[in-house]
Amino acid sequence: MIAGAICCSREFVDRAWEHARAHGPVLHLFEAWLLRRSLKIYGLRMERYKLNVMEVASFLEDHPAVEKVHYPGLKSHPQHEVAKRQMIGGFGWLNST
Repeated sequence: MIAGAICCSREFVDRAWEHARAHGPVLHLFEAWLLRRSLKIYGLRMERYKLNVMEVASFLEDHPAVEKVHYPGLKSHPQHEVAKRQMIGGFGWLNST
């Protein structure tokens, strides 16, 4: 499913609207229901992702077969302090390098 919002110049919105009119700008009922259901638990899923990725990164960092782990959530990362300031909501799975 693809859904979203367009936040940009008026010219781009007008072009996107013409495309949407030709191809159908609305979700079908089932896709809309899936999106609504997914958004309800999005916050919970992101929190779990953050916990899981930190656990995996810590495990790998301590594993003897792993030379280096590049993850800004680890204190050993050279830019951990910068990442901590920039990633206000915590380190997520999309933040890995």
